[in-house]
Amino acid sequence: MLKLLTDSCVITPIILVKLSSLVQKVFEKLDLDFHEHVTVDTGLLRKLDLEVIYGDNSKVKKELDWTYDLTLDQLIETLIADEIKYMEWQKKSSAV
Repeated sequence: MLKLLTDSCVITPIILVKLSSLVQKVFEKLDLDFHEHVTVDTGLLRKLDLEVIYGDNSKVKKELDWTYDLTLDQLIETLIADEIKYMEWQKKSSAV
């Protein structure tokens, strides 16, 4: 049965991860050396920048009886694959 949400909600894995760790995992999946391509200028960091990012799925779980079943690695792989497909589609579309 199709259920609709009454307003917006967050859909995210319940995995606590440092942002730098997430970015490093993406670079690993792309066979790129994180340290070769990324420089962190700590002078640009704000005092309130989050070191750990996370989301709360409780609302969507309650309203839609939805659960998240991807690991962080699976999520990264899916996002990379989708982005590659989109870039290929965009390239074909602009060639026409």
